[in-house]
Amino acid sequence: MKKDINSYYLDLNKVWIAANSVVVATSALWVNNMSVIKYIKLLVQNIDISIAIGIAIMVAILNLLGIGNQPIIFSALLAVMAIVPISMLVNRQQNKEIKDILSNLKDTRSLAAKFFHKEDDLTEIVQIIRKSQKIILWGYTLSSHIPILQEEIEKGLDRGLQVTILLIKPLGIVLEMAAFRSENRMIKNKLNKELEANLGRLEEIKKSRPNAAFEYRVIDYFAPYTMYIYDPHLSNGKIMVRLSTLEVSNAERPTYYLTRKDDETWFQFHLDQFETAWKKAHNWII
Repeated sequence: MKKDINSYYLDLNKVWIAANSVVVATSALWVNNMSVIKYIKLLVQNIDISIAIGIAIMVAILNLLGIGNQPIIFSALLAVMAIVPISMLVNRQQNKEIKDILSNLKDTRSLAAKFFHKEDDLTEIVQIIRKSQKIILWGYTLSSHIPILQEEIEKGLDRGLQVTILLIKPLGIVLEMAAFRSENRMIKNKLNKELEANLGRLEEIKKSRPNAAFEYRVIDYFAPYTMYIYDPHLSNGKIMVRLSTLEVSNAERPTYYLTRKDDETWFQFHLDQFETAWKKAHNWII
C-alpha cells in the first residue's frame, strides 16, 4: 500500500513537472512578443492539431495517474485518426487556393490588360437587365442602345424594374463636343436629331407607364465615360464603365467593371458621380 502511495505521489510529481514545462513554454512565447491573444488565435486556426495535442496530453496524464485503460486509449487514438483526414481535406483546399493565387500571379498580361476590355455586348446587357431590380444608364445619346433596349426596359418596368436614364442636353454645349469626338465626325445637327429621337422614345415609355419607376433627365455636361449601373443598392451591385474616346469606334472603347463586393471604394465613387450629375440635371420637355 505504501508503495502504491509513493508511486501515486511520484506520478503527481511528473504531472507537476509537465505542467511547469507548459508554463515555461508559454512564458517563452510571451517573451518572444507573442501575446496570449495571438497564441489562442494560432490554436484556433489549427484547431485539428490543438485537439489532437489535447487528447494526447489527456491520455498521458490519465496513464500517469493510473486511470487510463485500453478502451479509453483506443477511443482517443480513433479520435486523433478521425482528425487527420479532416486536416488533410482542409490542407488540400488551402493548397488549391494557393495554386489559384499563384496562377493569377503568373499571368503574363499587364495590369491594364487585366483591367480594361474592348467590348460592347448588348446580349450580356439584356441578360443583366432581366436579372436586375434597378438599372441606371448614363450616356451621351445612347443612340445605338436605347432603340434595341427599349423593349427590355418596357418589360422590366412591367415586372417592377426601376429605371433611371441620364443623357446629354439637346442643342447644348456638350452636343458639339460629342459630335467632335465621334468616330466619323458626325454633324452636330444629325447627332442632335438622334438624341431627340431617343428622348422621344423615353417619353413614350413614361407616358405609357405613368406609375412605373421610370425617370430620365438631361444634362449639359460631357462625362468622361458612359456608365451602366446595375442594382447599386445590393451587395452584388455592378457597374460597367466605358471611357470616352476620340475618333474610336464604339466597340473599341476601353471598358472596365466594378462590383460593390470587390471594389467598394471605387464603386461608391462612381455611383456618387452619377448622383451628383443627376442632381444637376433637369427634366426634358419635348
